[in-house]
Amino acid sequence: MSTTVKNVTKILSGLLLVASIDFAVAETKQEGKNHKKLDFTPIIEQMQLSDEQTEQFAAMLEKHRTERKERKKVDKQMRDENRTKRKAEMAEVLTSEQLEMFHAFMEQNRPKKRSQKS
Repeated sequence: MSTTVKNVTKILSGLLLVASIDFAVAETKQEGKNHKKLDFTPIIEQMQLSDEQTEQFAAMLEKHRTERKERKKVDKQMRDENRTKRKAEMAEVLTSEQLEMFHAFMEQNRPKKRSQKS
């Protein structure tokens, strides 16, 4: 194979790998509505990753994304279980009227979400 063909093949392989990283990042963006899409292309180029490193880097990012999704799912399950446990404990101590008053108080004093802060 000539040097030119090898260079073109190397460039196309690099572009394909960068595109796959971009696709993985785009999927992550769709999962989290308010998350800004992070483009890794500039840092990949700056670090001058080899084709093998770029492939490994893309796989690592995908693995981390999958792990975050799983952690988030487990965290949500734990929060739900803890919430159910707290509600049951509250119901053992407070009357239904007192529970309503407590919930209203908590709703009024709940910290604002990041998106609601000025």
